[in-house]
Amino acid sequence: MRIKTPKIINILMFWTLISTPVLSQQQMGSQAAMNACANIATLLQMGGPQLQSAFGQHALFAIFQQTGGTGRYLPLVQLGPVHNVMIGGENVLPLGSFLTCRTVHQNGYADWQLAFSQMTQRFENFQFNSVPGGNPNPNPTPNPNPTPNPNPNPNPTPNPVPKPPSDNQACQKFPELCP
Repeated sequence: MRIKTPKIINILMFWTLISTPVLSQQQMGSQAAMNACANIATLLQMGGPQLQSAFGQHALFAIFQQTGGTGRYLPLVQLGPVHNVMIGGENVLPLGSFLTCRTVHQNGYADWQLAFSQMTQRFENFQFNSVPGGNPNPNPTPNPNPTPNPNPNPNPTPNPVPKPPSDNQACQKFPELCP
């Protein structure tokens, strides 16, 4: 005897099948992205086995190769603890996300490019540029004898947080996130 399933169940099953990939490709959200950036910076300051919880095998190999097996990047350690995080942007790619951010530390800042894989739920690639002693958004010092500026800019944006590249450029940079 064959039991016919109601059409609504078939529709719900179909919706579940087609909606799941879409849901898994959503952006992290600003708070999750900020937490991810802060955690990655902190992990790469501490090193050790806890890196395995955040990084894929390819990234772990590179980390341990670049740090002599410690997993600690001295330029990040010298920046001190993370005090703030600014998000530059996020690209949602077919197999993950590409995130740019800035971690502001006690003694400078670092700009990051992070490639997160939806398949492994790990960061599969990353790059950072540390700026010791740098001020991420320096305030201009007052000048007692100002000289007229021929092209005044009422809203200068010194040292902006880098924006992510286009999806195509992100796929070229981190091909593991694109089919």
